[in-house]
Amino acid sequence: MAAHRVSLSSRTTPPVSPTAGAQDRALGSLVTFAGLITAGLAVAMQSILISIVGYCFLIGKYGIRVGNRVQIGTVSREVIESGLVRLHLMELNDHGLLGPTGRVMAFANSIIFQSSGGMFKQIPGVDIA
Repeated sequence: MAAHRVSLSSRTTPPVSPTAGAQDRALGSLVTFAGLITAGLAVAMQSILISIVGYCFLIGKYGIRVGNRVQIGTVSREVIESGLVRLHLMELNDHGLLGPTGRVMAFANSIIFQSSGGMFKQIPGVDIA
């Protein structure tokens, strides 16, 4: 009997670089580091980010404008300036006419998300009385 010789294909696999695995690990470490830095910045700047989101709510269609009167808690105030992270209000006298007392207060725009803030504004065209 004749012996048949079986030859394997002449295909060869490309050589694997010994540093390929190290490069993948380095890229993974870099991505993880970038993710941790981003999360840390988000936590550190949480109050600023919430104030900026609050500003977006404040300038909406029925938002607060300079000259509007708002009530925070039990004290009435008049808006004198609305910034990106801060809202400046002048306190109004509660007795008799609502004239200014001269005290100016600055609140972070994030006050609209606090349940203790109780910020109210009458919507135009609605009679609440």
